[in-house]
Amino acid sequence: MLRNIRDLYGFAIHATDGDIGSAHDFYFDDQQWTVRHLVVTTGRWLSHHRVLVPPMSVTNVDRNSREFHTALTKAQVANSPDVDTDKPVSRQRHAEVYWHYGFTGSVLPEEPRREEGDPHLRRTREVIGYFVYGVDDRIGHVDDFLVDDGSWIIRYMVVDTRSWWLGRKVLVPPGWIVSIKWEGMAVYVDLSRAAVRRAPDYDPRLPIDRDYETRLYESYGRPKYWRDGAPGHGGAPVGNNSRRMH
Repeated sequence: MLRNIRDLYGFAIHATDGDIGSAHDFYFDDQQWTVRHLVVTTGRWLSHHRVLVPPMSVTNVDRNSREFHTALTKAQVANSPDVDTDKPVSRQRHAEVYWHYGFTGSVLPEEPRREEGDPHLRRTREVIGYFVYGVDDRIGHVDDFLVDDGSWIIRYMVVDTRSWWLGRKVLVPPGWIVSIKWEGMAVYVDLSRAAVRRAPDYDPRLPIDRDYETRLYESYGRPKYWRDGAPGHGGAPVGNNSRRMH
């Protein structure tokens, strides 16, 4: 099911033996457009620390009660690798977190051990609010992301166009994102203003169904990810020309 990332902030996180805390943020990989970590603010039981939890540990998402249920224990969370979530997360630290929780087949490809921050791991709270630029002009700002809570793939970026077209929001598949630049707080997409004008409006109160997605892709004149052989999240990764942000 597709869910708005911003709606997931504050969801309670439950271990198999008690409450862990609440969802504060999400790290995503801008090459695969997949959520890699839930940033969890723990309760008083762990001195209100922030820890990373792999999304594949989530066994159920209850939207009505605003809860994530996981297969983890409180001891696993308490003994997880120390990560300063206010600083860039390195590939080495990312792998250590996954190994700790037993997800050894889900780590990033093997590379030399490095401690510098991974430029492809980004926080949703940071990118939301960035300006969005098309090929000919600014088209708005990042309002949200839509994530599949089964695969944890980010399917769409929500763009608010109020800066030039009041009252509209449109969806952009992440494969059409060319780059994300920390320095200018900007996202660049391979779309024109004219293409955005043709796109169907996005209403967050309504579910995203296949009919809407068909109209969206046809309005952009792009291959549909579910039928035309395009990658499942809409295209290729963004270029590595930006700095990972705090």
